[in-house]
Amino acid sequence: MIGSVLALFATPYGETAVKAKYNGFDFVRTQQGWTTWLGKQAVSFMYLPFDLENLTLPAELSKDAEKIYLVGEDDEQLNTQYQFTRIKSILYYFTKTRFVDACLKEEGCPEEKPLIRCDEASAQAIIFRAGNETRNYKDFQCLIFEFKTADDENANKTVSTGQDLEMATEKIIYKILGIVS
Repeated sequence: MIGSVLALFATPYGETAVKAKYNGFDFVRTQQGWTTWLGKQAVSFMYLPFDLENLTLPAELSKDAEKIYLVGEDDEQLNTQYQFTRIKSILYYFTKTRFVDACLKEEGCPEEKPLIRCDEASAQAIIFRAGNETRNYKDFQCLIFEFKTADDENANKTVSTGQDLEMATEKIIYKILGIVS
C-alpha cells in the first residue's frame, strides 16, 4: 500500500466524509464510489487503488501510446461495451491515446473494425475474453484478460460475474493514468 491512507473527516454540515490517499492522489467516497481529481477534472471509480493491489497486469501499459486496440471476444457473455466505453472516454480525455475496437478473427468481425494478430500488431491490444478461470497474461503485443464465467440458469448460457471485469477495467485505467505503478 504505497502511500495510502484511509480516514474519516467531519464536513462543515456535520456529515462524515470518508477520504483516502493513495500515491499522492486524494479520494473521497461518494454515492458513485470513489472520486479523485486529475487537475481540475473529477474521475470516479468503484474501487480504491489499494483494493486492486492483488490484481497484477501482465505487462506495461503506456499513457504515451498513440493507439491501443480493444478486443471483446465472447462479448455476448462478457458484455464489455460499458468497460470499453469507459476506458476510451476517460483515457482519451487525459492521455489523447486513441482506442480502436478491433477483432482477432475475420468471422463475425464488422467491416469497420480492423483485424489484428497479436504477433503482428503495430500497437498494443487489450483483449477481454470469457474463460474457465480469471487470469491475465501477455501474448506478444496483446494483454489478455480472461474472466471466469458462471452458468445463468435463465439464459442457458454462461455470463461473466462482472466484478472481475470491472476490477480489471479500473486497474487498467489507474495504471495508464499513473495513479498506480
